[in-house]
Amino acid sequence: MITTPPKFPMYKVKTDASWSGRTILNRNKFLNFAQTTSEGKLNSVFGSSEYGMDYIPIMESFDTEFNNVEAGAVCKLKDPDPKWAIIKDCGFFPCTGPKNVLYSFKNTKWLGKFPENAQATFQIIHDNEGFAPFIKECEKRVDWNAYYCLTDKMGILQFESNDWDAKDRALQPIFIREPGVSKMNNTLNAYMDHIWDGFYTGQIRMARFPSITYATKGKIYDMVYSGNTPKNQTFRLRS
Repeated sequence: MITTPPKFPMYKVKTDASWSGRTILNRNKFLNFAQTTSEGKLNSVFGSSEYGMDYIPIMESFDTEFNNVEAGAVCKLKDPDPKWAIIKDCGFFPCTGPKNVLYSFKNTKWLGKFPENAQATFQIIHDNEGFAPFIKECEKRVDWNAYYCLTDKMGILQFESNDWDAKDRALQPIFIREPGVSKMNNTLNAYMDHIWDGFYTGQIRMARFPSITYATKGKIYDMVYSGNTPKNQTFRLRS
């Protein structure tokens, strides 16, 4: 039963993000995007939601046309909000959904102005300091707060605890590491506490984790849990 009207903005997250979901864009055209507006504000075709604390579904774009889109106006990804690092939200460090973003493009056309080294097939991931610098197919774009990857092999590994205490027992932080890559350390947090009991949060958090991966055949990652490893888990690789 709805007892109070929802708060604005309407796209603000009110509960746990979905397990899955994907966004597919077909035959879109973007025309005359400048990096800044006439009022001096930042401007971009693609970004990430400021409320995507848990999980931002993969976005797949096919047959996209960029026409006179300045290099800095293609994308601008957000960092996790430092304000999430409180007990009633994400715990001792912000939720990590925004750092594990994947946007994929195939059969892309570039006309007029466009970024250097623009390709038909590419992927965009967040400037995740524990992962992105270690993928040789990706180059950093400071103006995007992202990495531009000349590959179609990036993916999102989703996993969660299915034990009875999945919402009460903390597993985070979980560290995703590649053997032999000494500094790779993608640090994951669980979902935000979205439960409210009157004036207080429920202190219940879903033990669900999305992680950016380079999903080539034969790739191996170590998953290091801070808490006891669940007996029952579900895994899914989306790529």
